[in-house]
Amino acid sequence: MIVLEWLFLTIAPCDAAEPWQLGSQDAATPMMQGIIDLHHDIFFFLILILVFVSRILVRALWHFHYKKNPIPQRIVHGTTIEILRTIFPSIIPMFIAIPSFALLYSMDEVVVDPAITIKAIGHQWYRTYEYSDYNSSDEQSLTFDSYTIPEDDLELGQSRLLEVDNRVVVPAQTHLRIIVTSADVLHSWAVPSLGVKCDAVPGRLNQTSILVQREGVYYGQCSEICGTNHAFMPIVVEAVSRKDYGSRVSNQLIPQKSGGPLLMRALERFFTIAKCDGIAAREEPPAPVPGIPAAPEDAPVPEIPAAPPVDIPELVQPVISDEQRRMELYNRFLVLALGQRQSQDLYSIVEVVDTQSRIEKTVEAALVQDGVDRLSIFGYRHRIRGVMFYPRGHAFSLPTYRSYWSEIERVGTRQSLPFRRIIRAISNYDL
Repeated sequence: MIVLEWLFLTIAPCDAAEPWQLGSQDAATPMMQGIIDLHHDIFFFLILILVFVSRILVRALWHFHYKKNPIPQRIVHGTTIEILRTIFPSIIPMFIAIPSFALLYSMDEVVVDPAITIKAIGHQWYRTYEYSDYNSSDEQSLTFDSYTIPEDDLELGQSRLLEVDNRVVVPAQTHLRIIVTSADVLHSWAVPSLGVKCDAVPGRLNQTSILVQREGVYYGQCSEICGTNHAFMPIVVEAVSRKDYGSRVSNQLIPQKSGGPLLMRALERFFTIAKCDGIAAREEPPAPVPGIPAAPEDAPVPEIPAAPPVDIPELVQPVISDEQRRMELYNRFLVLALGQRQSQDLYSIVEVVDTQSRIEKTVEAALVQDGVDRLSIFGYRHRIRGVMFYPRGHAFSLPTYRSYWSEIERVGTRQSLPFRRIIRAISNYDL
């Protein structure tokens, strides 16, 4: 009994695949629940057909054996059996088609006014997510990249080839619209627990609507063969409560430099559409701590000092033209990447070159402001690039150079790692 239960009654008690799993994952959306119900309904008819056909086959083998019936009868026509075998197979597909078409059309139905719109862009081999409701410009947009976590960096409890560094955070019990597209080749945005599988086609926008009914973490993968690292494009959707989602967007996801009115309008629209009556616009004041007197109501609110501006200098006249800079950076990175046998696609190389170009121009501006001669920077630019981007002659991947630029935006140019490398090289007379 235990063996039969282990073999045939294995179901998914969570939202990720399990070893030797035979059933579907737990449904988290009405669409996935409809798919599971339709599967059970069709399986009922399959069992009936299997029993009926098996009985006829066994009966024919038993009664028409050559030892039991050496002289078979010659039957030319059987009107009754021919009518039955024509009518019943035509009725069964009708019972299957009615719920199937209803589910199919409901899956294609798109919500007219969703609370949140998320754009998923497939790349070789990572994904870019954009929360379109919070974008005011190209510089002030809620956009991030999602890469798979290497097996060596996994923490305890994380699944291999399923965990990413940046999850897609969505609110539960809220209508969502997912817009799927691709920047290079065919991809697919598929999450089994959500009942979603939408192809990402270059130059085309496909959309689907989902309603996550419960909080949890849901895993998916790319379902279109998209190249060498096709297996390293997981999808992780984390559904949280509406209050937690609003807190994450206002405190973590939206940069402080973004416009406040835009954030307030977007969050107000989200809470209005989601009809989140349990979340007040203002939080109640915390309860007083015993032993500490409460502040009077008319006490002035202390002002929080503004953060000092980040030091990102710019040159009015660059040392070299942008076309020449990009060509030199492209050639050097391509040679080093090929020498290290790294699999780099064209789009990743272009993004690496763009990131390196921004970093180099910013560092050059800081060096000029510190009194370094422009002609010296021009003459030593190749050695400066080697110190900044290729220590010990090793080319890094795209996330590393992105982290360099993120550090410049966070702490300033003169506190960043590329600039400190140059200062260290000058101190050691390596430049």
